[in-house]
Amino acid sequence: MFLKISQKQCVTAEYYPIKSVVSITTIQDGEFDTSEIVAKVRFNNDAVTIYKYQNAWLVNDEGSVLEVINRDYMWS
Repeated sequence: MFLKISQKQCVTAEYYPIKSVVSITTIQDGEFDTSEIVAKVRFNNDAVTIYKYQNAWLVNDEGSVLEVINRDYMWS
């Protein structure tokens, strides 16, 4: 499984390989330090912050989307 993150209106993306349980905290679950943050993804001993100007998904090894974390269809 991978965490895929791309900047909106950008072709490139970052992939974080994940071989453990994933915990996703979104703005619906609680408040963050700033309104720019929409989610935090935790796995292994890592935490990745997802900002509102980013698209983020969890995808499997074949590239199929398992979970959409942040997606703004107006900008992508």
